[in-house]
Amino acid sequence: MTTETETKHMKYGGSKMELFEACPGARKAIDSLEVRPAAGPAAERGTRIHGYVEDILKRRRVPRNLNEEEAIAVKVCDKIAEICEQYGYDTLDLRVEEQVLLNHLHPEAGGTADYAAFKVFRDLLLIDLKTGKRYVAAEDNIQLMFYTIGVLQSLSLFERAQLRQCHLAIIQPEQEEPYHCHVRVWTVDMPTVVKFEERIRGIISRAEKEPDNRIPGDHCEGKYCDARRTCLAYQKYLNAQTGGAIECALQGSEMPKVTAHGLELAKQYSVLKKLKDWIKCVENETLQALESGHRVPGYELQERRGNRQWASDAQIKKVLRELGLKPSQYEIKKLITPAQAEALLKKNDIKLPEDWATFADSPYIGKKVATVKESGEDFAQLFAAKVEAPPVA
Repeated sequence: MTTETETKHMKYGGSKMELFEACPGARKAIDSLEVRPAAGPAAERGTRIHGYVEDILKRRRVPRNLNEEEAIAVKVCDKIAEICEQYGYDTLDLRVEEQVLLNHLHPEAGGTADYAAFKVFRDLLLIDLKTGKRYVAAEDNIQLMFYTIGVLQSLSLFERAQLRQCHLAIIQPEQEEPYHCHVRVWTVDMPTVVKFEERIRGIISRAEKEPDNRIPGDHCEGKYCDARRTCLAYQKYLNAQTGGAIECALQGSEMPKVTAHGLELAKQYSVLKKLKDWIKCVENETLQALESGHRVPGYELQERRGNRQWASDAQIKKVLRELGLKPSQYEIKKLITPAQAEALLKKNDIKLPEDWATFADSPYIGKKVATVKESGEDFAQLFAAKVEAPPVA
């Protein structure tokens, strides 16, 4: 796997190389976060699928009564077997989910290579599984090369001397049945590996030398920088992209009117995705800060509840009949909701019984951020100050 292990244990991992190349200060910014963002549903799904693939390859058996993610894992394993056969390997030759280290570049550089195989006098084979929707190319993929260099470091000098080529593959299954697996392969010679090794060395060296050099841009969202939610340099960048909308919102002043047309309007519209992403990041950061016990002035955690549901359909049907409603009024295709029942009873001038609240409940569906009532916080003063972004190095 990639991101989860690297983020937790390694300062420099393959999945963040492109981000650090675009923004040397991203490494320090991520390390400085008080609360690390939780993995989203897509990342958690990817972790589970990786786990199923690992289990199948190591145990050499397929589980029965497959769920959707296990079915995808089976398809992936079949495709891995095809790739192995193509390059003269068996799946038994694979190193599955093994940690690789690039200590010669930095003491905290490394990650986990999904699947790799090597034998003397054969080419090295490395396969990386991607479970997301975004297209991932194999050619010029610095993450693939990062793992390849890590695998090479685990070989002896004699074994490395025999290598002539490395075959680097991406497997990306589709999200829906029949879960077709797309395969992209990038074949490189050893001089190309050396070239990328020097590039990675340079990326790490610059990040170490320029820890405060934050360079905001499309890569903040495109390369999933965890620090973008609190990065003032990125906020300043988005503010410029939106014609000052973020600054106006933070100051409580009138939002700028959209007067653009044609290409300029299309340019502003294209920023919406980044803006929505930033808003979601701020919401998640606030929620996680409160859940971790940090104070966020003016806000507190409250329980989120869904729509009320009848505790017992049979019981409420009896109650509604006794209150004078006809079955045709409250049960057409399915039992009416508590809110609909209340509106119907009110329309018929029927008073709710004293124990009415016991017949329905709102299920717990999570937590939300809410304003503190009568908290004494002076919101006008709290948000009136102009937000000044630090100069971007």
